[in-house]
Amino acid sequence: MHFMFLVTTLVMTVAVNESSAFKTSADNTLRLLGGATRCSGQVQVYLGEWLNVYRTHWGVAEGRVVCRQLGCGELVSPYANYKDKAQADPVWNELVSCAGDEATLMNCSHSRNASDMLGPEMYRAAVACHQDDITSAPESMSLRLVHGTAPHSGRVEVYYNGEWGTICGMSGWSMTDGHVICRQLGYTRAVAVKRYSDPFGPGNGTILMSFVDCDGHEEKLGNCRHQGWYQHNCDHYNDAGVICKASSNETGIRLADGTTQYEGRVELFYNGEWGTICDDGWGIEDARVVCRQLGFGPAITVGSGYGQGQGAILQSDVGCRGMETSILDCDLQKWYPSTHCHHREDAGVQCHEPENPSVRVRLASRLLESEGRVEVYHNGEWGSVCGYSFTLREADVFCRQLDYRKALKVLEPGWYGDADLIILDNVQCNRSAKTLEDCQGLVWYPKHSDCSLHETAGVMCDSNMIPDTVSSVEVRLTGGSMEKEGQVELYHNGQWGTVCASGFDLKAAQVVCRQLGYYNALYRTSGETFSDGSRPLLLDRVDCRTGLEKNLARCGPLEWYRHDWQNCGPEETAAVACHGSKIGGDIEIVVRLSNGTQASNGRVEVYHRGSWGSVCGAGLGRSEAQVVCRQLGYEGGEPVEQFGFYGSGKEPVSMWGLECTGEEELVEQCRSIQWYNAQKHVCDRELTAGVTCLLRGGRNILTSFSDRSCYSVECTHILA
Repeated sequence: MHFMFLVTTLVMTVAVNESSAFKTSADNTLRLLGGATRCSGQVQVYLGEWLNVYRTHWGVAEGRVVCRQLGCGELVSPYANYKDKAQADPVWNELVSCAGDEATLMNCSHSRNASDMLGPEMYRAAVACHQDDITSAPESMSLRLVHGTAPHSGRVEVYYNGEWGTICGMSGWSMTDGHVICRQLGYTRAVAVKRYSDPFGPGNGTILMSFVDCDGHEEKLGNCRHQGWYQHNCDHYNDAGVICKASSNETGIRLADGTTQYEGRVELFYNGEWGTICDDGWGIEDARVVCRQLGFGPAITVGSGYGQGQGAILQSDVGCRGMETSILDCDLQKWYPSTHCHHREDAGVQCHEPENPSVRVRLASRLLESEGRVEVYHNGEWGSVCGYSFTLREADVFCRQLDYRKALKVLEPGWYGDADLIILDNVQCNRSAKTLEDCQGLVWYPKHSDCSLHETAGVMCDSNMIPDTVSSVEVRLTGGSMEKEGQVELYHNGQWGTVCASGFDLKAAQVVCRQLGYYNALYRTSGETFSDGSRPLLLDRVDCRTGLEKNLARCGPLEWYRHDWQNCGPEETAAVACHGSKIGGDIEIVVRLSNGTQASNGRVEVYHRGSWGSVCGAGLGRSEAQVVCRQLGYEGGEPVEQFGFYGSGKEPVSMWGLECTGEEELVEQCRSIQWYNAQKHVCDRELTAGVTCLLRGGRNILTSFSDRSCYSVECTHILA
């Protein structure tokens, strides 16, 4: 029913100070309290006294109504942080449900709340709106990137009111914002955004902006909305950063003076000039990265026999591990190093010619092996496909290319998350097509596509593989002090052999451990600790899409080692340590964390009987958080007190209650699991549980193996 607000006489007695730190509606019946700005904070209504509002049923529609009633413009977020100024205030015993177009909160539907159904203060609603007097930044605003390892990366700084300042990365900083920053600076797009000051360092000026809200198509940051100048709840630890995709003449790398295009002196482009690398510390790992970045085959040799360069010596002791996709991801020293090198010591490399495979495809952004966002590999990079022209016929071709029988369903565009790049549009397949390359109308890098980064193609493939196309690969671990650790060996063509470490990532380690009956991998490293060098190298590279494949053979085409490549020695073989004791049978309940600020925190989601769902916050405490995190490979964890802190997601609530002792290895081993029943339980998607998982000793165990790549998001999914 609609509860019409009839307190006209009472409203006249409310004293409101317009210069106060909180925002009150014109009729003095609604206010925001304790937020970082006047247009954000805890929602309170006036019914003879100020009352907090329950957060059950609270979401985007309710937030829009609050922002509209307060004259604060559009909604930024229906969930906001606030200082706890109203803990002792009573709670309005009504549950609010809005359509989103109401003029006031009191025009929304209200229902009486059974007070014993919900907990106390943690259910209080809070929103963040745009301030009414702030709509966008000045279009002419200047930008710069500071303290990056290359010109196209760094901490984002803006110039406003006579000073340079930073942007708060904690509040909604995303790839769409990064794309606009990069476009304004002359680059094509962003390849990564940083919500914290690492690795570009904290700024020391004013934090000028927060809640930057771009849709990704703007040409300048000045066309985007934000919370308001100097309005934030950040410190410089949260300074936003970005890494842009360099344009063709700024990719930073080329080979010069070789007899073929696949060999030569390595030259980098930096600060407007081409320069060379000193060969001090230059090795096969560095060469592998150069060859990979240029789209060539594996490195064959390294040396300095390609003549002397003419520019500056830009780098020395580059320090690549061999797995990086760009030399800029390596442990670069400062540019223009003080070195005793001369140009006669310029580093060089010889690469194999690249193979010319058909269009490679994969499923991304999903833990389940047979579903996800459609991605294709083209021109040296992975990108997504526009979802609007992608029908079940195209999905069938795509799934068959991955050795699944057929496609079961095409999901609505954007179902599996946003893309960093739309690389392909207008795919039109006929019944005879065997791969996407056989289809008609392919438009690569569409410039005039109707697709945004939110509208990517997603498919659900039949989980049954095409018969007889994928055989099993037998694996084992050797040389370890325990059964669950050691050098990875596999059986092929009648012999046991090893795997090159540079082509074996953490997802592959997960597959090996699961294939051997363990739940997860703690780490992967080189096999020099476990190897005696007696086994031949058999496998050069493996591409596991999700880490949930049942067998290493399902990880795409295995690249068997060619001994003429000579790019991997016996001391560079893959090794892993697996997590926990062996588990009998398949895992019944798969767990993941979504929408977190890093891999070790986020909204708890479970996969059970064919679908993903979130967990009600009221059903997850410290003991349960410990088990969730342990199943993911962490030491333990803590629940996030504010329900819905990591957003509501698209999946429904599927788990209502979970009761664990805290000692279990898996969620399915907990003594009580209650699946959500809408007729019995009250828990909206906005009240989902979140956790923060803990690293062993407060650090990543992989750092003990000097694995610099383990500071990446991919690596921190698997910890001890």
